[in-house]
Amino acid sequence: MAFLAIESATDVCSVAVIRHSETLFECTIDAPRRHAEMLAPLISDSLAALDASGGEHLRAVCVSGGPGSYTGLRIGVSSAKGVCFARGVPLVAVPTLHTFALTATAPEPRDGTRNEATSDVPSTILSLLHARADEWYGCVLRKDSNDESGGSLQELVESRVATIDEWLAVLDAIDQPTGASVMVTTPHSGRERLEPHRAQFLSRGIADVAAQPSALAVAHLGAAMASLDRYSSVETYEPAYLRAFVARTPKGSIFDRLSF
Repeated sequence: MAFLAIESATDVCSVAVIRHSETLFECTIDAPRRHAEMLAPLISDSLAALDASGGEHLRAVCVSGGPGSYTGLRIGVSSAKGVCFARGVPLVAVPTLHTFALTATAPEPRDGTRNEATSDVPSTILSLLHARADEWYGCVLRKDSNDESGGSLQELVESRVATIDEWLAVLDAIDQPTGASVMVTTPHSGRERLEPHRAQFLSRGIADVAAQPSALAVAHLGAAMASLDRYSSVETYEPAYLRAFVARTPKGSIFDRLSF
């Protein structure tokens, strides 16, 4: 059985197809505000690769379900639903923050480097994504050190919006197993915003590791969820935005210079 996966919750546009542990297709592009342009051709190419692999049956479409970019999530989820209807397969909505935890704890990150901080997979992971100003989407997870698929990810604190100080207070309140290590992870695009807090991480012995948004992580987590029949409704599913959408006019917009 094969799985198509879509990641569009951040500036990254990523599509992958896996069959068991084999990657049939993967393409990840850093394309801010270009998801509507880039995603459909990538999905088309991925399905062509799947069909050319010998007619492997598509079991489900896995999509990064938020939190994240409002527009990116809408495009990704709508595209995923379109494939589900066209191919008659179910939808798996994968929590975006869980995928960051999986990529950050991978023994060999996708960019070819190796994070020494992940040589021993931490038992507790604070997965973050910048929301607005000093607020961050986040959740706290625990992961089995022998698990590479992410199937053992346990959510200790569900996804919510909070400041870094509030998230550190949450970590301080969690009982850690003896010898356990702790990690904070966020995509490359948000790491500069964490700079003022790195001394706080260091003083607590928290490793700070970058996570790369990846459709492969969505695919592997989605496959694990599908094995437990954790599907979402193709007709009614909505992304986990966590906060209301706020419309803004672009900087330098002509509407700033007109009176009505």
